[in-house]
Amino acid sequence: MYEAQSNVQNTPQTGRQRLFLGLKFVLLLALIGLQYYLPQWVKENSYVLKYLNALLFYLIGTWLTNFARLLVIALYRRRRLKFAQPNFVIGINQIASIITFLIALIAASILLEVNLGQVFTSLSIVAAAIAIVFKDYISNFINGLIIMFTDEFTLEDDVEVGKHRGRIADITLIHVQLITEDEELVFVPNNMMMNSEVVNYTRRAVNRYGFEFTMGFSYLSQIRELEVFLDKSLEDFADWIEPHSLNLKTMEIQKDSARLKYQYTLKEPDKEKEKRIRRRIARRIIEFVSGTNPDLKITPGLS
Repeated sequence: MYEAQSNVQNTPQTGRQRLFLGLKFVLLLALIGLQYYLPQWVKENSYVLKYLNALLFYLIGTWLTNFARLLVIALYRRRRLKFAQPNFVIGINQIASIITFLIALIAASILLEVNLGQVFTSLSIVAAAIAIVFKDYISNFINGLIIMFTDEFTLEDDVEVGKHRGRIADITLIHVQLITEDEELVFVPNNMMMNSEVVNYTRRAVNRYGFEFTMGFSYLSQIRELEVFLDKSLEDFADWIEPHSLNLKTMEIQKDSARLKYQYTLKEPDKEKEKRIRRRIARRIIEFVSGTNPDLKITPGLS
């Protein structure tokens, strides 16, 4: 799985980034050459000098930032080989974007001949007030950076956060995007990802899966019949499931019902197989409760 993710990162987009970096370097050399070979003309035209200094600062700063970004990512991939983690790449890209924004801000101040010291002194007071008002947003931002450099979950992982379960499609500085089994796009705030219990089904040590459901007490007297019925319903998937791994366990006893979990172990991880098995289990439980299966004779009664 991680090999596939690493290959995703080595897309033509990386080649375009390197090409753009090379073109920017050529432009940078051209501007430096202009300043070197025509120094008198540059000095006589103050507006040219102003634009040239601002542009040179921006090009040098962004070129060094992008070069460092690509170098760090390349060294990381070489060290981690095929297990390169996309989170790290996302985090480096986001940090590079922030630095690029700051460089553009400084370049604009050079162009407009603004005193940066006075600007930052004035902004520090405003920033303190903004930090108080938008503390949740800032916390989300910081947690986003932490998530990008963690290895607890990454792109394409199947996770469950609160009542949401789905595949991680993207990680931003604000939220994590999940795609559910129903192809719904769910945005989970980074604060929730860091402060809530997150179940990562992809990173489990074994290919152990479970289907949780709630059943009323009137059916629990025939819980053994339910387990046998579910075991037989999965006989068609015997080639996919480890022998003797089927198990129905009680997770929680509630006021008028019980929360159960039917577990099974796949011989190898496969999302499509897991989806088909879960669909089969769900349908058989409905048949058990409703008595619509002709092979069943269910008589609800208090245990």
